[in-house]
Amino acid sequence: MPNSNVIPGQEDLIKHVISSDFEITKILDIGLGNGLASKLFDEFGYEVTATGFDIKDYKNDQFDFPESIKLHENVDVTNMHIFKDEQFDAVWISHVLEHVLNTGLALKEIKRVLKPGGYLFVSVPPFKNTVVGGHIHTGWNVGNLMYLLASQGFDLYEEGAFIQHGYNVFGICKRFKEEEHVNLKYASGDIEKLTLLNRFPKGFDGKQGFQGKVKSVNWDWKISLSNFKEILNVAFFIPWITKGKGGTEHVGSQMANMMAERGHKVTIFTFENNEEASSKWELKSGVELVKIPENVDVKAEGIILLKLATLRPDLIVGLHMNRTFFKYVYFAKRLSIPVLLSEHIDPRMPRRIGNFTENERRVIFSQAEGIHLLTKGFCKTLPENIKNNIFVVPNTVREAYKLATPGLNEKVCIVAVARLVDRKNISLLIKAFSHVDFKDRALLRIVGAGPQQKMLTNLVNKLNLAQSVEFLGHMEDPYPIYESSDLFVIPSLYEGLPMTVLEAMAHGLPIIGFAACAGVNEQVIDGVNGYLLKDISEIELGKSIDCLIKDKVKLKEFGINSLQRYKKEYANTPVFEQWENMFVKTANKSVKKVNLSQQQYLDAKFLEMMSAGCQEAEKHRIEIPQELEI
Repeated sequence: MPNSNVIPGQEDLIKHVISSDFEITKILDIGLGNGLASKLFDEFGYEVTATGFDIKDYKNDQFDFPESIKLHENVDVTNMHIFKDEQFDAVWISHVLEHVLNTGLALKEIKRVLKPGGYLFVSVPPFKNTVVGGHIHTGWNVGNLMYLLASQGFDLYEEGAFIQHGYNVFGICKRFKEEEHVNLKYASGDIEKLTLLNRFPKGFDGKQGFQGKVKSVNWDWKISLSNFKEILNVAFFIPWITKGKGGTEHVGSQMANMMAERGHKVTIFTFENNEEASSKWELKSGVELVKIPENVDVKAEGIILLKLATLRPDLIVGLHMNRTFFKYVYFAKRLSIPVLLSEHIDPRMPRRIGNFTENERRVIFSQAEGIHLLTKGFCKTLPENIKNNIFVVPNTVREAYKLATPGLNEKVCIVAVARLVDRKNISLLIKAFSHVDFKDRALLRIVGAGPQQKMLTNLVNKLNLAQSVEFLGHMEDPYPIYESSDLFVIPSLYEGLPMTVLEAMAHGLPIIGFAACAGVNEQVIDGVNGYLLKDISEIELGKSIDCLIKDKVKLKEFGINSLQRYKKEYANTPVFEQWENMFVKTANKSVKKVNLSQQQYLDAKFLEMMSAGCQEAEKHRIEIPQELEI
């Protein structure tokens, strides 16, 4: 059965028409779909006639058509001979023209059945890359819908109004009271001729090559939009979503899915040469995944720019933690699209390992319309003149299936979830555990895999901890481990805002970490939902673990506080609201202009870096000229 869901934004447009006091008695709804427009027009008092294919498939309890609506099934819009000339005061045609091979013939028939001076309300989908069965045309924007209607002899001048709203490019125009034929060449010069003859909306200056992707022309809402949310077309750059399940890819998939579920159009670009590869994270229906070459040379650059130009997003969101940010800004500047850079690391870490210097970061962030940081502490790493563009929004994780019960397990279980790499500092945790007096009644479980696996296993054996330390390897879903644990420990030295800590909090676990570790020192409040240790030492960490696992009352208290803190600050609902608000605000900003010297420098360096390939780009040093340093 066809999907009976309402097209996003459609109800607003119907109510706008009803509220505009047009002189209408008889209205024809062409291709009525689920019948929402016909039903609302009927309730308002219009005399409604409707056409549609497979009408019986759309009938349900919500949209059962009243007997007062005159239904005609299987009427071709290009041949509506069952209707008389000049029979209707208005025609409503929504999401039909994309199915019509001969659009000109359809509009000619619509003019025929309209009374002179009658209204045409037309809605078509915005442009998209995907090919859909039945869609002969891939979409419109406001400009080319106006051009189509003006060229086909409709009157747009006095009352013409157009808007892109929800999943609709919508227009209002009229049939001329007296037919006025215009000879068009359907070539260069036609737009200027139509402008000269007042065929476009009043005040609109149409010229060859005018920008058709505008939000609206001469539109004035007649209804309250207090609950209205702007629908965006967003392009996410999520670097390795087909290759692994890292934190950046996790957050990126969450952002994309959230925006799609809220009615926005979402496309994910990822660096992937294998066309058969799929996302490691589940993507919601409607999220399009586009693979772009890993080695972005000049040829590949053209491919990416063409894909973006065809998609024409309202906003580019680039997630990363190093020099790859240059690529996102480069693409956005070339196409004059607002860009938001979403950073997922403590800024000190890339500088420390040499893959993103302080000056590089400041220069490239100064070119973005929006900057997403994970903690307030990271704001001080950027200059004052760009702080108005910063949004501080934390990460989020899904709620727990089942809460942990810290202090109630027969054997106390300490858990760490991390890749087995140097900066996660798991070796320090193992050494610290060797100092725990209570370790004969405790178990340390380490979830994760990585290059340090063998070294860490040898360390466990050397310290005679083989009976008390378990390596569980990589787990697609570690939630069951959190459920059966009593304490979460994160010994990292550098983080952004670790998802693992949020997962532990969502399960109601107390947490121990280091005060020097960014992100952790905002998630954990010392003495409230865990301990933040000032000294980075195995002795100090061991004592803190020992002290806490012996105190079951405090374990339980810290766990309760962790869960409350998660629900207030880090749960899906509050974070999703902040993300959506951040995207909408950035999309509505004017694109920053760069001066000639900046543009020449940035172009040269972007191209130089692109030739290095995406992974190599992380190592590729971008020398900043002194005059560009901030």
